[in-house]
Amino acid sequence: MAHMRRKRKGSIGRSILSMITIMFSVVVCSVVTFGAVDVACNNDINTWAPLYPDSELVDETAGGFVRARASGLTDQVYYSADDASDVRKWFRDYRNELTEGRYNTANPDAALGPQIATIRRYVVEADDGNGALIIYDLECAYN
Repeated sequence: MAHMRRKRKGSIGRSILSMITIMFSVVVCSVVTFGAVDVACNNDINTWAPLYPDSELVDETAGGFVRARASGLTDQVYYSADDASDVRKWFRDYRNELTEGRYNTANPDAALGPQIATIRRYVVEADDGNGALIIYDLECAYN
C-alpha cells in the first residue's frame, strides 16, 4: 500500500487568520500603551506645572501627539493680572505643599517621585508692566 499524504484542509486559512489576529493584537497593544503614556504625561504635567488661578491663555504652540499638556511638546503663555512676585510666591508655596515630607536625604536636589515630564516654567513681568506672563515649556515622551 502506497503511503498517502493527508492534506490539511484550511491550513492556509488558519495561517492567514493567525497573522491577522497577531497584527490586530500588536495594534491594540500599541494604542493602549500610547494612551497610558499620554495619560501619565498629562497627570505629571498637571501635578508639577499647574495653571495659575484665573490666568488666561494668550499663546500656545502644541506639538502634542494628541493634546496639549500631555505627550509631545507644548509651549504655553498665560497672563495673570497679579504681580509677577505674587505669582512666583504662589508657585513656590504650591511646590512646598506638594513636596512636604518628600525629599531625598542623599541628594536634596533630586527629583521627587517618578516624574516623566520635563517641565520648565518662567514667570516674567508683562510687557506693559501690568501683571505677569507665565511661560510653560513642557516635554513628555517625545524623544
